[in-house]
Amino acid sequence: MVKVLTVTLCIVLVLTITGQELRHTINLQQAVALAHQLHEEIAIAKNTTGAAQARVLTSLGLSQPAMSLSYEFIPRKSALNSFGERTFSITQAFEFPSVYYLRYNKSRAEVELAGQGTRQSILNVTAKVKSAYYDVLEKQYLSLIADENLAITEDFAHKAELRHELGEAANIELLTARVQFTEAVLKKQIVQNELLAARGQLAYAIGMVQSDTNEYLNVIDSLVFVNHELQLQVLLDAARSNNPVLQITEMNTRALHAEHSIAWSSLLPSFSVSYALQTNENSGNLYGVTFGMNVPLWFMFDNRGKIEESAARLDAARLEAQLANRSIKKRIETGYTEYQNAIRQARFYRNDLLPQSEKIFEIAAKSYDAGEMTYLEFLQAKQTLNQSRVTYAAALSAYYQAIIALEELTGLTVLE
Repeated sequence: MVKVLTVTLCIVLVLTITGQELRHTINLQQAVALAHQLHEEIAIAKNTTGAAQARVLTSLGLSQPAMSLSYEFIPRKSALNSFGERTFSITQAFEFPSVYYLRYNKSRAEVELAGQGTRQSILNVTAKVKSAYYDVLEKQYLSLIADENLAITEDFAHKAELRHELGEAANIELLTARVQFTEAVLKKQIVQNELLAARGQLAYAIGMVQSDTNEYLNVIDSLVFVNHELQLQVLLDAARSNNPVLQITEMNTRALHAEHSIAWSSLLPSFSVSYALQTNENSGNLYGVTFGMNVPLWFMFDNRGKIEESAARLDAARLEAQLANRSIKKRIETGYTEYQNAIRQARFYRNDLLPQSEKIFEIAAKSYDAGEMTYLEFLQAKQTLNQSRVTYAAALSAYYQAIIALEELTGLTVLE
């Protein structure tokens, strides 16, 4: 009975697993590099930066010149060529020179602002890729545990059947062994499906377009503990220098400060120069030059409104920068606490609990084979080992996810 059940369930499991075909093998560094090339978020951010750079030229441009052609002193019911005076003129208006300098400064600040936006996109995508990558590693680790558990339960189901046939094991022991084996097969299927989903999520985080639903990524690393000692003050100092959100709020304040200066510059006059060629009934070789100046006499309305609006926006930007500093600092402190808890737990399971659970299971297996322990007692030892391994995998995942979150906040690269 056990052999038939074993063959049937294993065929289902093999078909489920082999129905997927490996197409890509990748490590963490390759995954991050590929995401930087493929992901749309980064491409969009780079295009935004390019648009900001193009606006620098716009900030230095003059307004378009105005040209006019006029015919005057024409007798009634006569054609245009009966004019008494014909004038062709071209007029160029320009603002106070300091305005162009201020606009240039604003546009340069916007370029730096867009550049920090690109850095933020790169950090966001990198964090998502690393998070998905380590999720795949966790699922691969759980898959190995499920494989080992499946082999153990199959072996003991076979032993229970033999013991039952020899009259050395009760019927309840045989039924329990069969149930445990069936559960192990189903658990393997569940873990395998979760692994496939995690691989698909990694491909999505990288920005890969999967034309075939059977395509997925196979990572070549494994989930092991690597000690990374992080210091809170080092993280805070790095964030002040590298965090794009803080840089963005600073650049935004600079841009709005330049905009506020431009608003004050609206109180300055603007100028115009006109050059005209004239022809009249007495001479065809005349010219004229006109110098003009526009003075903002009604500054109490439009100009004052622009100044007050820009001042309010500048004050709001300064408060946003202050809030961003406090928020990032708090998030780093919280993330560092999570990192400390995760590394303590990972070390505890790696150095203490997991070796003890493995030792208990080893003794229990030998005692069961020697007939010195019941199957239920052996089952308890096996469940303790499985739970320790699963919890250790969760602790390792939490440890690496905490580091990834701190990397995104500080701009540091810890995991490579």
